[in-house]
Amino acid sequence: MPSSPAVESRRDLLYRAGEFYEAMRRTELAFKEKLGPLHTLYLLKQLAQLPVYGWRDKLSVLRTRQDPRHALTKRTFSHRYELLAEYYERHAQSWRSVELHTAPPGSSRLGPEALRCFFTGAHEIFFQDIYQVEDLIRPGDVVVDGGANVGMFSMRVKESIPDVVLHCFEPEEHNRNIAAANLARYQDVHMFAAALGGHEGKANLRISNNSQVHSLDAPEVDFNPHDGYTEVRTVAMQTIDDTIAGKVDVIKLDIEGAEQLALIGAKRTIAEHRPTLIIAVEHSPAQKDLVVALVRSMDSTYEPRMLNEFNLCLQSKGPS
Repeated sequence: MPSSPAVESRRDLLYRAGEFYEAMRRTELAFKEKLGPLHTLYLLKQLAQLPVYGWRDKLSVLRTRQDPRHALTKRTFSHRYELLAEYYERHAQSWRSVELHTAPPGSSRLGPEALRCFFTGAHEIFFQDIYQVEDLIRPGDVVVDGGANVGMFSMRVKESIPDVVLHCFEPEEHNRNIAAANLARYQDVHMFAAALGGHEGKANLRISNNSQVHSLDAPEVDFNPHDGYTEVRTVAMQTIDDTIAGKVDVIKLDIEGAEQLALIGAKRTIAEHRPTLIIAVEHSPAQKDLVVALVRSMDSTYEPRMLNEFNLCLQSKGPS
């Protein structure tokens, strides 16, 4: 009898999902290049039919290609969501076999935003490996996932290096419930319903219609903090220093411009344990330099290097 096909691991499935997204993205880029000026006319026509933007905002979107309310993106890439949905449904049995969630348990809702979040996360974290997990994390490490979202980074870590302890911080309830479901199969994962900041207490979390960019009132953002945000919620805020007892080996932060605040809240941890720091610095032009200066003011032995266009790694060269 022929043997049944082996069940793919989560890592393999998410890598293939990211690979599919990359192929689709490259096809779109080639199409835009071939159209040339006609593509600009196409965008102008689509913008003209969007009441959410005034004419001044429409011209700004056309000039900068920044779409803060994601209205143009959703309109022009509706075909993308159809392709992603078709791919997702085609592999639905595989997703179920590894208990992979794109929506909270008990919810059957799989809209465009859930699909976009799922596939872009798979593309960046599994296909592109933007955090260089195997190079920066070792068995036995204690890892902080600041801005856990739906758990993609933490899944990537656990799928590659099971013997780590994860502390995951996600203040937004919808994303946190998905992350908790995705991470339930792994041991030594601790989920915190809180934002990371510079002090313990409460904070205002701006809820966006883009589920990957919910943001505190952060000092480093390169967009209008009111565009695309639908409400403000009060959430708990914790610090790494006051929450995690003992050593920390790696701190990953992607918290939409509040990275410096979280680093201030980890000052003692950085001084005592010199963890590797993986920091998103895409939120303002000056953020990279500000982060490097802040970390070096805590410990001058840290040396920076860019992992990619958006993520900075700092590692201490001092004695351990």
